[in-house]
Amino acid sequence: MFKWFLVSTLAIGLAGATVTGQKSGRLLTPLPRKATRAENYYQPGLDFDKDACYNVAAVEATGILDKGLWDSLDCRTEPRLNHQNVYVRSRCNHGYCAHMYAYYFELDASHNFDWEHVTVWTRYNVGGDKNGYPLITHVSNSKHSSKEIHPSGDIRYQEQNGWHPLMVAHYQNANSRWIRAANWDDVNSPPENHWKAWIKANLVGWLGFPSLNVQQKLTGPNFGVAYLCLKDEGFGGCLDNFMPDEQRRAGFDVNNDGECGTLMSIYGTCKVVAQV
Repeated sequence: MFKWFLVSTLAIGLAGATVTGQKSGRLLTPLPRKATRAENYYQPGLDFDKDACYNVAAVEATGILDKGLWDSLDCRTEPRLNHQNVYVRSRCNHGYCAHMYAYYFELDASHNFDWEHVTVWTRYNVGGDKNGYPLITHVSNSKHSSKEIHPSGDIRYQEQNGWHPLMVAHYQNANSRWIRAANWDDVNSPPENHWKAWIKANLVGWLGFPSLNVQQKLTGPNFGVAYLCLKDEGFGGCLDNFMPDEQRRAGFDVNNDGECGTLMSIYGTCKVVAQV
């Protein structure tokens, strides 16, 4: 689980109402896939170690939020694979784009609720891949209260209607579950989830929610100590935490959507989010 410890961000998060966890409960109906072309193109393919929980939908179209779990016995049942969403928000400027994917889990090792994040970094002002999309430079992943930043050459990919980094939901120890980069053992043997596939669940872009109310339901409450990095008050800070040195040297602005309008028509990268 990634915890963002910037004081102003944490203070805003703690002000919300906490959703109460349960032993088991109704799985939510996932939202339909609605994201930009680039966000779909780079969506990570996810497997789950045999001792890892499955991510699920955090909110449904009615605005009902998942209540979480306190007991891990039910967190890896096959029906959960039919009740998944992944959420994404993108930002582009100074020659680079960041596509941050957020995964909601019903519990972490020591508490209910968990948000994990994977950020795919691309460079759009140089040559693209064989399909004309910007090349991936790095992939960052949350690692409990820390993070990992991987050069693109250290990541395994699936080329299937896109260029998908392969990641694995991982149970590290009694105190931590997180998403790690897939290794050679992972890609040279069948995936360990019930479907034996690299899963790319319905992807919901930041402007892809069925209504503003549903988006606000997701970002408004506090999921205990778990923090959703995509929300307005945390997105820039989380990007700064996950940013590779290459993007930092280039002056990537974690608070600027300046190139989204231009790039949307070319790559379908991101849309400018109106400032309230």
